[in-house]
Amino acid sequence: MSKPPSLPSPPPGMQYYEDAMDALLQGSLYLDTIANSKRAAQNIALPLPGSSNPADITGAQMFGQAHRLTLETKVGKNGWQSVASVGADSSGLSFRWVTAPEDEQAVPGKQPLPTLFSSGESQRFTLMNAEFQLDKAGQNTFQGFGTGRTYPTEVDGETQLWVGACGRILSGKGVFEDVQGTFVLNGTMSPPGDFCFELLIRILDPAPGLTSHAPLRGLENEKEAGDRLGGGSFTTFLGAPDPAVPIHQDFTPDGQMLGASVTELLRIVRVEYDLGKDGKSLRAHYAADDWIAGRLVTKIRFNPFDPSTPGTPESPMPWRTEETTITFFDSKGNDIGTIGANVEEGRGFLATYEGFPSVVPVFNLVGFGPFAGGTGRFSEARGMLSVNAGVSVDPGTLSNMYVLRLA
Repeated sequence: MSKPPSLPSPPPGMQYYEDAMDALLQGSLYLDTIANSKRAAQNIALPLPGSSNPADITGAQMFGQAHRLTLETKVGKNGWQSVASVGADSSGLSFRWVTAPEDEQAVPGKQPLPTLFSSGESQRFTLMNAEFQLDKAGQNTFQGFGTGRTYPTEVDGETQLWVGACGRILSGKGVFEDVQGTFVLNGTMSPPGDFCFELLIRILDPAPGLTSHAPLRGLENEKEAGDRLGGGSFTTFLGAPDPAVPIHQDFTPDGQMLGASVTELLRIVRVEYDLGKDGKSLRAHYAADDWIAGRLVTKIRFNPFDPSTPGTPESPMPWRTEETTITFFDSKGNDIGTIGANVEEGRGFLATYEGFPSVVPVFNLVGFGPFAGGTGRFSEARGMLSVNAGVSVDPGTLSNMYVLRLA
């Protein structure tokens, strides 16, 4: 179907931008961490106004520590096996976790209407005043804002509260000064007590010198993650367009953009990062296996040309996926099973690249959603998917980092 006349016309030579856009999206910088409650700091419950019951809370001020997470994953005929190791706990984070009404628009700086937290039902929440501190000295930090949802779940007879959230970097200093970036988290929580989640940070268009084209040295002394993963198992995949199935943009009969039908090839990826010895620089590198570990087929639903949601922190672009199926393969290409997992809640933020015309819409999409069944080796799989994506609308291309957490 041809594009409706309401969409902006690409400048001459747009077809030549695809390779350059692929290189820019693939040049993102990633920090993969596992975050746990900080033992030396007490989380502070936020009481429900007017209630004398201390169990009635609307959220909590929470404090944590973060470790660099390194995942080594192999996929075979029995599924996949992921071995996790962690670096030193030099990073910290804090955030104001606040439950929110279902219909309230969440924006930075706006406190949601008081909403009683209930561990037995799925609820929206906001991450107010979120701060990630890369080093103990606090020279390299960023502040952000995010939204998410809780999912009460029973695993092996134990009740758990799963959480997914996504957000945008608003400001920063040190290596995070003037960056375009987003974050997504995937894990468990027991407000106002403990939490455990993978926090994946992505920086688009990083400044020169922040990335590395070679594996990093000096990361060999990491320790096994042990109980820091909260009983879960994490695997990280890098998704790219399938050359055999071009991205197809979808429109309504009256010409409004619905989104796109997408097929991605997934490769297992190892993410590395480290603060330089000078305390003021950042080394980051990721490497994806050559063989195809999976194929993701989905329908992305979003409208990047809706003027009411331009992709700013105050008015992010909502997005979700439908009919998502991930088929996994062993190293010989044999089909070993599938997992269904739609993005139930997503937020998109407009990104800009120096040298590209403004008519080229590029978005940083973040989102999450629980598994929705499986087949084969994954017929009993339970868990959650999260994604930190870079998407160009025209030329249509993408580079997406996925996290799968298996309970």
